[in-house]
Amino acid sequence: MKLATHQMLIAAVLLAPFAAPAHLVELARQPEALWALVLGLGLAGTGVAFVIYYQLIQILGALRAASVYYIPPVVALVVGWAFAGERENAFLL
Repeated sequence: MKLATHQMLIAAVLLAPFAAPAHLVELARQPEALWALVLGLGLAGTGVAFVIYYQLIQILGALRAASVYYIPPVVALVVGWAFAGERENAFLL
């Protein structure tokens, strides 16, 4: 848990200068939207994903858990080909 917390805090500090200041000011005016982003994207999305990933590392080991990063691009190619009609260069890797 400590490692995930440190990773997220360091990422937030490093990426903050690249955030669009106008959007941050707009979020400050709408606290409901800010809370929705924090809870929806931060806690429900990234937070849950980190917990699941670290549990996978404990159960499967680091090498097998890291292999999950190879699955989404393949699924994206197949879904794009099958459902979105992406035919041109669909399977060129």
